[in-house]
Amino acid sequence: MALPGILPPYFNKEGADAFKQMEIRESDVVFLSYPKCGITWGNHILYGLLRMAPDGTLPTAAFPPPGEVSQVYPDSCALKVDDIAPERRNPHKVVMGSYAIEDLINQPAPRLFTSHIRVPNLPPSLNKRGRLVVMVRNPKDAFISAHFFLKRFSERYPKVQEVSNKGIEWQYNQYVAVDDDASTNFSGNGDYFSYYRDCVGLARLLGDRATFVFYERLLVDFEGEIRRLARSLNVPLPPAKLEALTKYCAFGARPFFTLRKGVSGDHVNYLTPVHWRRMDVYFARRLGDLPELQPLWESVGMKAKL
Repeated sequence: MALPGILPPYFNKEGADAFKQMEIRESDVVFLSYPKCGITWGNHILYGLLRMAPDGTLPTAAFPPPGEVSQVYPDSCALKVDDIAPERRNPHKVVMGSYAIEDLINQPAPRLFTSHIRVPNLPPSLNKRGRLVVMVRNPKDAFISAHFFLKRFSERYPKVQEVSNKGIEWQYNQYVAVDDDASTNFSGNGDYFSYYRDCVGLARLLGDRATFVFYERLLVDFEGEIRRLARSLNVPLPPAKLEALTKYCAFGARPFFTLRKGVSGDHVNYLTPVHWRRMDVYFARRLGDLPELQPLWESVGMKAKL
């Protein structure tokens, strides 16, 4: 969760620095999403898509590989497995902090790197090699999800509790505030609008090596969107694999799905229509000139074509 002036509790600077210096390979997949925009769901989709055999079975291992239990953020990782305390080397109980950069490097091809990291902090080698997948969600629903996420974790982390106690109105104003500097406010993730503008800029540089996935489209046509994603990654998707992947990624099927509702449009039950019209205006001003984000236009009040 991106919080103003607060690093995520899982943050490990050694891991973040090591990831930025990593040499991305041709077959690597880097998956990005702003906090509360579907990264857990998207990680399971990509893990299944990249790891499942044609018959829909997944490989088994004595120790779960990165991504099997849940996403593993590179900036949560120690450098080496030996740096992790034995009691934390248990991804079924401690996902963030139970893996090392060493684990991510040693993944079988195609390797999957899942993160909220802002574009300026990604490995520069991604500009030349590898593929990029970006998950996007209506900012209004993403904000409400973030609000309840704060509540859920406030008792565990005092700094999170401080922000949660400020209330939804204060959080809303922070959410829509511009933060172009990824090294300052919002823990290095920047604000929603700057984050996705950066993603579009990188996607344009990468060309057909980049693709956008939209949370709302997955809810409406999961199989169609998965087929499109598989084509963009050049991953075979026979019927048996698609059927297995659909079951594997269903809400409630995975124990570490950090979901509250997993729906679209829930924001209308909170704050006021004035708040949401304001957010529509912010979206139009900051992201409305980017056709790559057109699937979101209707949900943020933009119906006219560029």
